[in-house]
Parts: sequence; C-alpha cells; structure tokens
Amino acid sequence: MPIAAVQGPRLYPRRRHAPVLAGLLALAIAGAATTSHAFDLEAVAEQAEALAKRPYQGPPDGDDAGAVPDWLVGISYDEWRDIRFRPEEALWRGANSRFEVQFFHPGLFYDRTVKMRVVDAEGVRPVPFSPSQFDYGANDFASRVPQDLGFAGLRVHFPIKQPDYKDEVIVFLGASYFRAIGRDQAYGLSARGLAIDTALPTGEEFPWFREFWLVRPAPTAREFELYALLDSPRASGAYRFVVAPGAQTHVDVEARLYLREGVGKLGLAPLTSMFFFGENTVRRPEDFRPEIHDSDGLLIHDGSGEWIWRPLDNPRTLNVRLFRFARSERLRRAPARSRLRPLPGSRNAPGDPRERVGHAAWELGRRPRRADRDPDTRRHPRQHRGVLGPGPTASAGTAVLLLLRADVVRRGSLEAARRACGRHASRRRNA
Repeated sequence: MPIAAVQGPRLYPRRRHAPVLAGLLALAIAGAATTSHAFDLEAVAEQAEALAKRPYQGPPDGDDAGAVPDWLVGISYDEWRDIRFRPEEALWRGANSRFEVQFFHPGLFYDRTVKMRVVDAEGVRPVPFSPSQFDYGANDFASRVPQDLGFAGLRVHFPIKQPDYKDEVIVFLGASYFRAIGRDQAYGLSARGLAIDTALPTGEEFPWFREFWLVRPAPTAREFELYALLDSPRASGAYRFVVAPGAQTHVDVEARLYLREGVGKLGLAPLTSMFFFGENTVRRPEDFRPEIHDSDGLLIHDGSGEWIWRPLDNPRTLNVRLFRFARSERLRRAPARSRLRPLPGSRNAPGDPRERVGHAAWELGRRPRRADRDPDTRRHPRQHRGVLGPGPTASAGTAVLLLLRADVVRRGSLEAARRACGRHASRRRNA
C-alpha cells in the first residue's frame, strides 16, 4: 500500500503558561511506540483498514450505525441542554482514580450514537448506557428514551484548579470535533480529527468518531489515554490520544488514515471556530451583544519576521484565503474572544500558536452569514475554519500516518504579537 508521510519537528519547548490550542504535525512511522496495555493503536488500525475495504455505512444504514430516533433528533436546543449527565454516574467515580469520564446524550444535532469501551487489566468491555444516568430536567420524554440507546460523546474530568474538584479538561462531541482546556481558560477553537474537501464547490465531508476505547488510568496517573475509530464515506482512521491536563494542557495525537476513494483536499490537523459578527462587521445583526465569536482573526508570523493580521468577517458568499509557506514558518491565530457569555476575569481564551515544517498551506475559509439562525457555536460549528494540510490530492488506498502535538499556552504572548500589528490593523474592515 502506498504511504503518504507527513513530517516535522517537535513543538517549541513547554512554557509555564495556560491556554490556547496549538498543533504540530510530526514524523510518524510504521511501528510507532504503543502503550503498555495489551490494547494499542495497532488494534484500532486493523479495524480502520478493514472498514476502508467495505462500503461505508452510516446512520440510518444498518443496526450497527448508531441511529437515533427521529423524535429525539427533533427536540429543541433548550430541551437538549436540559439533559445533563449525573456526576455520581461518572466512569471511575469512587474507584481511586484522579480521572473521571462523563457522557453526552444523543439528540438534536447529534443524530448518531458512539460506542464506548473501557480497557483495563480485565480486558475490553462496553460502557453500558441507561436513561437513569441522566437528569432530563423539565423534559417529559425520559420514559421514551430506548434503554440501550447509547452515548453521543464524552468529556474527561481531572482536578486542575482545586484538588477536591474534577474539572472538565477535554470534550469529544459531534463528528470528529474535540477541544481541550487548561486552567483559567475559556473554550474557543475546536480541533477535528480530519477534514475532507473543505470549502470546495462539491461540498464538505465530515468524518466522525464512531467508537472510543477509554484506557483506565493508574490511581496516581496524570495522563489519560484513549483511542478512537474514525469513519466517513471516503476515509477511515485509527487515533490515539494522550491528554495531560493542567495549567498548560497537552494532547498528543497519533493517527493512521485509510482512504476508500480519492480525496480532492485532505485537511490534516484542522481547526474550527465560530464567528457570527465582531468589531469589523459592517452589516451588524440586531443583537444586544457587541460581538459574538470564538475567534476574530488569523495572525501570521512569517519567516521574514513580519506579522500579518487578517480579521474575520461573515460575508454573504463563501470566502477563502490561502496562505502558502515554505519550511520553518510559524502560524499564529489571534486570541479567541467570545461574548456569548460574559466571563469576568477570564484572561485566557484559546488561540492557536502553530509551527509547521515542510511545504504546506493554511487555508482560512468563511461561510456566508445566516442571520436568521441561532449563532450558538453548536449550531454553527463550521462557519469559520482553518485547514493545515500537505496540499496534494490523496488517492484511494493511500495510508496517511501522522502525529499531532496540541498544546495550550497563555493568551498574553499572542496579545503582544497582535499589538505588534498595530491597533488599527485589528480594527480594519475586511472587504
């Protein structure tokens, strides 16, 4: 099988800072190191490769595809938000573990269930679903929920602020989206496992994680390991995540991708954010909030030392900006700012310092504004996105091996860089 290799060096040294998402593609080779557990990436890769050799099946095709009842998909946003996982039902609660895992309920945007499995000394076993694990709030449909429905996603908890309270540190929910958070951070950018044909006239394909394996950590462990099986009409993949939460949260991601069909644009280490309107918006919607976004621009530090600032906008038509870079050039996104909910004293909203080695392109895509829709980030997870990829098309049968390093660093360093561009640049209207 032909191999397309993506390579690069280790990310810059760790800093004593908190939050902002960063990514790096580094050399990944066949036979990469595995964990000490009997279950490893090779086991998931075998399933991914077998999936790629079969026709794609997704909801509602087949009993194994994780379909969700139509009535549950049709509930309102407020109804779905009122369904909350009971903390006392968390995985490993009271089991001498610093980590706990809670789960999300299917419905609304989450129209498929995801299999959850635990890996421990006793082997691999499923995590059972039960409606009793959830508090349905004011909803009156709890009795209609199938007893074996399944989960939509997961979130990992670990004490990063107080030793007696386990904070949410990373979330996997919807398609292949995931986002991590560090101490004193507000959520912003989301990462994705894979992007296919972003901003092409043919339309974008959204791969999804259809199965997770959660490795039970040792009682004193400070890192959490999990595996995921990705699937989509044209690709499948095996992923290994190692999450090290703290003031600065690190996520190491190793993946192997297998293509069923050729892909016009393969996006590796893609990032997604939300932008509805901001200080650069000319045609502002009627809203009492001055700005609604998670990120408000792309900040680039090129090889010549020049800082380039591109504020975001929400145009009426699809708008794509392509930035090409040679070796050892550094890309930085402006600090994310969200005004959906005021967060007094929150200094560390996430951004994305990213260093890329090798010939690549950063593509900034902006979807047209839809003022008639709710601007919530869950309703518009794709309005603004960046894709970092190798550029060429990928043919069917190609295996792509990669390693992604994601860090969370302090917003302050990005703020200083932004000031280097000049205040007037950050307020410049985008034509």
